[in-house]
Amino acid sequence: MRQIVLQFSLHRFGAPGWLAHTEFLDLSGSDPSESFAQSLIIACGKDGPVFIYNAEFETTRIRDLAERFPSLSIPLLAINDRIVDLLPVARERYYHPSQQGSWSIKKVLPAVCA
Repeated sequence: MRQIVLQFSLHRFGAPGWLAHTEFLDLSGSDPSESFAQSLIIACGKDGPVFIYNAEFETTRIRDLAERFPSLSIPLLAINDRIVDLLPVARERYYHPSQQGSWSIKKVLPAVCA
């Protein structure tokens, strides 16, 4: 079964006080995979770390896209090379009872922001 990626939300930090938000969400019902991959490449830029939560899931989706779209494989796999996973940081340094034993971002983020 092939998973189709439909959405991302990305924040880029730059000079002090500079923050840009980019998002991709396709509701067309068509396969958005190639336009998703192109948008992700543009949004991530060419250098600097890419902080994510749960690298195993995210890097697998990016590898899948690279296999499906060989012309985009080099920039997609370059994103994977820059990924810094925040899940191990959270597991080693933080826990709140409201997470109810879960390390899902849906449980961790509200606990951190509460």
